[in-house]
Amino acid sequence: MNVPFIQDTAIPHCPWKSDLRGVLPANTWRKGAFSRRLRRLLLDHRCISVSSLFVTFGVQSYLFGKTSGTGLCFILLAHEVGHVLASRQFSIPVLWPVFIPKVGAFILLKEKVLHPYHEAWLGISGPIAGLLATGAVDLVGFLGDSADLKSCATAGYAMHLFNLIPLGDLDGGHVASFIGKWLWILGAALLLGLLLHLSNLAWHTTLVILWVLCSGCMKMRRWILSKGSDFAGLHEFGKTAKLRMASLYGLLILVCVLGLFSRPL
Repeated sequence: MNVPFIQDTAIPHCPWKSDLRGVLPANTWRKGAFSRRLRRLLLDHRCISVSSLFVTFGVQSYLFGKTSGTGLCFILLAHEVGHVLASRQFSIPVLWPVFIPKVGAFILLKEKVLHPYHEAWLGISGPIAGLLATGAVDLVGFLGDSADLKSCATAGYAMHLFNLIPLGDLDGGHVASFIGKWLWILGAALLLGLLLHLSNLAWHTTLVILWVLCSGCMKMRRWILSKGSDFAGLHEFGKTAKLRMASLYGLLILVCVLGLFSRPL
């Protein structure tokens, strides 16, 4: 928000008054103005984003050590930066990402994405950047023979493989909106399989899976009730564009699988 700056007559003889002009609003020094602006700053989405990143780093470092905490936060940050860069490329207004310890991170859209191609790229850009960062962490861990960094890379591959499941608000779900919404059924089946066959999941992981499953089912229901008219411009894209996106999507899944299962256990 642009605030008009005017001459402050409350401090007419202040020697550094000219330096404040254009930097601080005129009513900054009035009673209660500074506290209001401080509260506004603390509630700003950029301040919340940076603060949540530091909190996540602190929690991860406390639980897994500084090396692992740094590696995990680097992967998460790269993933979210990929989303933000894609949003800038397609002029999609988004808020800065919010990081949650032991869960991940997310970004909030200021408005609904109306173009299916843009939604697909917004979804897939995060895994692209995140897997590049995961590969870099894996390479550094291999060269430096660091077990902590290798564990971070394994967690990064697993996190992105889960995030590419084609359902709901996961990145894979946004890509599936462009490739074919029939993939949502496959994503729901995969999540149900995880809940039924993996009984030793942490409680926060179980909550995330349940939330994704419920939101994905609600999204499918809205699409069915709207008779598949969510994206009016979907017919503008031919099979070539969908095939390219599907190939890139499959390549990212393959990278995650190879990263998880091509290393000694």
